[in-house]
Amino acid sequence: MNKFFVESDMPDHHKVATLADALGCSREAAIGHLVSFWCRVARLHEKGDLGGVAPVAIASWAGWAGNAVTFVDALKSARLLDDDFRVHGWKKRNAQFFKNRER
Repeated sequence: MNKFFVESDMPDHHKVATLADALGCSREAAIGHLVSFWCRVARLHEKGDLGGVAPVAIASWAGWAGNAVTFVDALKSARLLDDDFRVHGWKKRNAQFFKNRER
């Protein structure tokens, strides 16, 4: 089972507010989409590099039923996904889990 790190201040983080605003949903819904997305990233692309992954797959991983490009653009506008399709800060925040798996 792969793991990832979530900070306890996530519900109040400005990036969550930005994501919720961009998607037109509540913070709680945005958190649900984001955690679902991160679960799939941890399982399918554990180093956070989503280069070559289609927006429709990313949106599906998050449980987003709306336009896939809108979802990806919202992740980018919230600085949760970099322009090169790397999950922002993923490797740094989750390095301890990679080290444990490589042993």
